[in-house]
Amino acid sequence: MRISQYLQLPQKMNSARIKAGLTQSYLAQKLGISQQSYAKYENGMTEPALESLELFCIEVHTTIPELRGIKDHLTEIEYIVNISGWIYILKQLEDHVTRILDVATLNTHRLEERSRKNESNYKANMKTNEKTSKTTKEELKQILRNLQDGEILEIDFSNEIPDNNPSEDNQNGE
Repeated sequence: MRISQYLQLPQKMNSARIKAGLTQSYLAQKLGISQQSYAKYENGMTEPALESLELFCIEVHTTIPELRGIKDHLTEIEYIVNISGWIYILKQLEDHVTRILDVATLNTHRLEERSRKNESNYKANMKTNEKTSKTTKEELKQILRNLQDGEILEIDFSNEIPDNNPSEDNQNGE
C-alpha cells in the first residue's frame, strides 16, 4: 500500500478539488502536467511531488497538513497567542541586541576619549621633556664655558636623588 493511500491523500485531493469548484484539467494546467497525470494522483496510482502538492494546496485554498488530515489543534486565539509569544521573544532579542550595541558604542567612545587624553598627555610630556632637555643643554653649555674660562664651578646637588641605602654608620647602631 502506498503512503498516499494510507493517508487517503487521493480521496482528499479529489474532495478538495470538487469543494473548490475546479476541474482536473485546470489543476493539471496549473501544476504543469497532463490531465491524465493529474487523474493518477486522485486515483492513487502516483504520488504528487511536494512542489506539486504545494501548488495544489494553493489552488484549492488549503494546507498540506489539512489535506493530509493532520488537524492543527491550535485555535485562532492560540495561534495569535503563539505568534504574540514569538513577537515578544523577538522584541526581547531586539532590546538585548540594542543594549549590547549601546554598550559597545559607549565603550568605543570611552576608548576614543582615553586615546585623545593619552595623546594629549604624551604631547604635554614631550613638550616638558623638550623644555627640560633644552634647559639642561643650556646649563651644560654654560658649565663648559665656565670650565674653559677657568672659573670655579659651584654645583648645586640639592636636586640630586636621595640615597635610599642607609649609611654604614647607621647600620652599626651609631
